[in-house]
Amino acid sequence: MSLMEKEMFYWSRYLPTILYSLAYMMLIAYSGIWIILKRESLFGLVLTSFARVAFVIGFGLNEILFEVQKTSNFAKLDIFFFPITLLFVFLTVMALRTLKEADKSAETFLAILLVTATALIPLLHKVFHHTDVAASHTFFSDLLYTDPKLLQYYFWPSVLMAVGMLFFYRPFKLIIFDADQAYLSGLATKQLEFLFYFFVGIVTAICVRIMGIYLAMAAMLIPAYFAITVSRTLKGVLIFCFLLVFISLLLGFSFAFYADTLPTEPVLILSFLFCGAVVYVVSLMKRVG
Repeated sequence: MSLMEKEMFYWSRYLPTILYSLAYMMLIAYSGIWIILKRESLFGLVLTSFARVAFVIGFGLNEILFEVQKTSNFAKLDIFFFPITLLFVFLTVMALRTLKEADKSAETFLAILLVTATALIPLLHKVFHHTDVAASHTFFSDLLYTDPKLLQYYFWPSVLMAVGMLFFYRPFKLIIFDADQAYLSGLATKQLEFLFYFFVGIVTAICVRIMGIYLAMAAMLIPAYFAITVSRTLKGVLIFCFLLVFISLLLGFSFAFYADTLPTEPVLILSFLFCGAVVYVVSLMKRVG
């Protein structure tokens, strides 16, 4: 089989997975824009880690209560997975609000949570007697070999979350850029803030479930960061962010094909960084010139 034939086989076989991956990454990158604009990048990292903690606990409880030995029973897994994730989001947001009102260090609190989640993940895997392979998928899932049923199952809930976030685009924009003006305009700012975190929590949980922690972190923060850095308008940020995700994904999967001994997920993360850095340098050169 020639190189061209191998390449055609690769893209034809994995095209549905790549397209689903593109949709999920664009969705979490969109969430990342708002997270960064709210100056809560560390919260995003903590959320991705605790979403995986919720998954491990949910899977373990399924094994105990329902004797479910496979993650393919998505509906039963979600009975625990999403509520645990949202409970963490609610408690963390309440704690952060209390710390800010008391003029305490919210960043230190989030850093402690991140370290805690890092310790909990391998510990919980051992408690529930999961295999080392299952534990390794916590950080990097085999994206190209992900069960197509998993990608399809969470696709429409993801679309629903995207529609919800777009529907509340203007209120979210107002509470992020000018919370005082939003309050004076009659918006229920506290309720909208919790709604915002609800959407972000569900999106993050789905993407961590599919991609693993590290790739979800990268897709959330890297494209959004570089897009915000090079663009001066929110519309420009959105366009740059989605373009970065698309180009990075295309470049990353292509490189993973030609260097077939390298794992796909780390290559994709480095692809995000490379494309973002190129865009930043080009933008910097234009400003200087």
